[in-house]
Amino acid sequence: MSNNGTSLISRRTIIAVALACLVLAVMTMATLWQAAVHHSKANDAQTHANTAALFQSAETEGKTASQLVQQYVATGDATLIPQVQSHTQTGVQQLTAAIQSVGGDPNGFIDTGSQMVQAGGRAIALRQSGDVAGAAKLLTDLSPQFNAYTAAQDQVIASEQAASASALSSADNAKTATIWLAILAGVFAAAIVVGGLVVVSRSARRGAVGAAPSV
Repeated sequence: MSNNGTSLISRRTIIAVALACLVLAVMTMATLWQAAVHHSKANDAQTHANTAALFQSAETEGKTASQLVQQYVATGDATLIPQVQSHTQTGVQQLTAAIQSVGGDPNGFIDTGSQMVQAGGRAIALRQSGDVAGAAKLLTDLSPQFNAYTAAQDQVIASEQAASASALSSADNAKTATIWLAILAGVFAAAIVVGGLVVVSRSARRGAVGAAPSV
């Protein structure tokens, strides 16, 4: 084979190797990108799930405190008051954490919740003063507002849970893509190595034949 022919083969080999390396680099970058997407979406899913849990906890604590206030108004059992205070405090803490998690309070949960707490305190004060009827009426009048308050929380909880599920699905898809891209990149890299070894082996054999003395 002439030197020109050998040179042409060498150039083709170099171009092929360069293209293969470029494809491998693109596949590697795509793998890393999908891994980053998986990590980001998984974090988003956890954040939304945590926020939903905080709102759910705040709502549960609020409902428990409300039920205890109703029991106190009905029975006058003073041992219920510390329980009301404990559940109210926990509910406020959970609600505050939930609001901080979403980065704002467009529904006015903090303000409305404070009004609920103050109204509960007034009902307790009325009962302590002996105005059972007035305390009961106050709770009855407060009931529609409290129900609307918890219904609004339920909507936020459902929204956060849906966002968590969507982000988790995206994270799973990204994870699957990452795995397949990593496998393909590994196979392609192996193919490049094998191809390189074949080229080197053939070049070595041609060199050996060319170097052999003629008879």
